[in-house]
Amino acid sequence: MSTLTSNKSRELLLVKRFIILGAAFFLIAMILIESGIASALMIFLLVGAVPGTSINISANTMLVIVGLVTWLVLLRGAAIGALDLLTMKRLVRKHTARLERRPKRRYSRI
Repeated sequence: MSTLTSNKSRELLLVKRFIILGAAFFLIAMILIESGIASALMIFLLVGAVPGTSINISANTMLVIVGLVTWLVLLRGAAIGALDLLTMKRLVRKHTARLERRPKRRYSRI
């Protein structure tokens, strides 16, 4: 019975987190749209016009910038995955070494 209540409380906690994160994302998006930051960013990415100035960046430079940003984002994702894998392998080795150091149980061979 207690696992049922703990599962329900866990589900309620996840629903609350989802609602809070969704509302926060919505509010941040609305603030960015209403302030003009989102449109300035889109104009910069699509046209290469630096907001607030008369400077335009060439298409080749924009291609290099977008390529570098994309590469960095993908590299970060791959690095996080690799670190998670290495951490898990280290934890498995540590756990198996701890199991091997434990004394053998009296009737473990039966």
